[in-house]
This record gives sequence, C-alpha cells and structure tokens, in this order.
Amino acid sequence: MPESAPLIGLGAGKKMVSVDLDADSPHVLISAGSGGGKSTILRTICCQFIHSGAHTFVLDYNDPGPVLRDFDQGDES
Repeated sequence: MPESAPLIGLGAGKKMVSVDLDADSPHVLISAGSGGGKSTILRTICCQFIHSGAHTFVLDYNDPGPVLRDFDQGDES
C-alpha cells in the first residue's frame, strides 16, 4: 500500500480495504458503537504512519476531558 493509503482491513474475498488520504480525502470518519473497533482501527492507522516516519497526534475526547497523545516512533508522551 502507498504511504498515503493505510490498510484498514480485509473485505470480502480477503480484498485489502484502504483509504488514500492524498487522492480521496485528507480526513477519515470512524463511527461505530461501543466495542465496534474504533480504537483498534485508529491504532492500526497510526502504527502504519509511524512506521513510515510520520509524527502522529491523537486527540481523545473521553471524560473527564480531552487528552492529547503524541506518538513518535512508538513513544507515548
């Protein structure tokens, strides 16, 4: 997969599912109920970008308030 198109998972017939953030859109919306795999998909995408040398930020709006996590080469600040 190109660096701009992280692998999200496998679809029917084990076809790779990805979104090209350069060609399609620079944004991705992940929506699912509790236990639907949102955090897993986010970690998967972040790991692929970090592996490619990107600097990744995650803004988490869970209670008690927003938390900013800065992931750089696997280190959590």
